[in-house]
Amino acid sequence: MRRLKSDLAVFALVVRTSIYKVLGLLVLMAAVQLALFGAVVSRQLEQETISRDLEWASQDPEAAGGHLEIFESLLESCGVPIVFFAAFLLVCMVMAWADSDRKGCRTTYLLGRLNVGRTKLFAPRTVYHMGCLVLLFGVQIGLVLVMYGAYERLQNPEYLSPQALFLAFYRSDFLHSLVPMEETVRWVRNAFLILAGSMEISFWNGTPGNAKRRMLLVIWVLFTILTFSNAIGNIWSDVWVIILNVFCMVITTAEVLGFWGRDIYDK
Repeated sequence: MRRLKSDLAVFALVVRTSIYKVLGLLVLMAAVQLALFGAVVSRQLEQETISRDLEWASQDPEAAGGHLEIFESLLESCGVPIVFFAAFLLVCMVMAWADSDRKGCRTTYLLGRLNVGRTKLFAPRTVYHMGCLVLLFGVQIGLVLVMYGAYERLQNPEYLSPQALFLAFYRSDFLHSLVPMEETVRWVRNAFLILAGSMEISFWNGTPGNAKRRMLLVIWVLFTILTFSNAIGNIWSDVWVIILNVFCMVITTAEVLGFWGRDIYDK
């Protein structure tokens, strides 16, 4: 029981290091995306661009996505993927810097008083970072649903396919990569992506003053941003991403367990 209380206390300290900053970034991301979306929709309604596109789409019985294509183009025009990737980068950096074992950090001092080594902190840090990344993905999915619901209410239901929202997640590379629907390999890719990223951030936290080792996190973030949006059915690309994320996880685990450089990442 005492051990459980001690572990919960350590986890609470880890969470407190950056949770408010992460939540603030998520609120900022939501505000920016909704504001941009509202501005673009208002401008297009005023110019009657949407009405003309819907009239054209209604003449094509096979274009169940006539309205859908407009919604997708709105997301692109609003820069939703760009805002998401910017938030993703900032969330990763905030979690990395806020919980790093730097001199003068209050959390570091408290954890030092609890006599908790860096290796023992790796697991709770990884769990917390995983939760933050999953929350980021969840908030983005929720924002897309909110934006679609708001846009749908502005339009005539006759122009909308009952499957329009599902088709949006299939036709948009960004949305499909966010929610891969029935594509199992991409679900696995996203899971390894979140796990590998969480481990890299935790490793950054526990290796003060080692710029070369920390560089792996920077490379991972840039690689993830560049490869995240992928066309449906591109299985080999997803497999390649999975392999690289597994490689990062293996390297990080070796560092944490002290297979080499035990004096760098100590217990």
